[in-house]
Amino acid sequence: MEGLYRVLESPPVGEEDRTKEIFLAYNQLVEWSQKLAGQLEEFTVSLASSGSRQEEAWKQLESNLQQCVKTVYGESATTGGLPQLSPQRIADGLNQLDELLVTLEQSIKDIIKECEAKKKVLRSDSLKLMERELFIYFFTDPPRLKRAIAELSARVDAQIVSLK
Repeated sequence: MEGLYRVLESPPVGEEDRTKEIFLAYNQLVEWSQKLAGQLEEFTVSLASSGSRQEEAWKQLESNLQQCVKTVYGESATTGGLPQLSPQRIADGLNQLDELLVTLEQSIKDIIKECEAKKKVLRSDSLKLMERELFIYFFTDPPRLKRAIAELSARVDAQIVSLK
């Protein structure tokens, strides 16, 4: 007992620093444990908030899924909820679209051929070219149309006079 009393009451000269180190280490351990407790509390709060965010995301996904189910199955009369569009109906619709596309492509090719033929006629026949220009002047420049008709009348009159 006496030895224990001496250690507690007055430590020897060399051991006084060691006792201070022990108390310093204890104080540091207390600080670290308080920091760890604070971090633990922060992590639990962040975990709870992330959990609520995940719940919100799940709810959003579930509502989107319900919306998709309503879109696909619609107001079906059966309790099983058969889709409004069966694969055969979808295939029929796609076949109709393909046929329509082929028809449109053929129509476009025919129109292009007609345009090329008309361009060829306009290049080779000067009267057709003049007719086209007069038609354009009719809608865009009426005074120029009058001048062009006057010029053509003068040319026709000159040809009639030269033939007599």
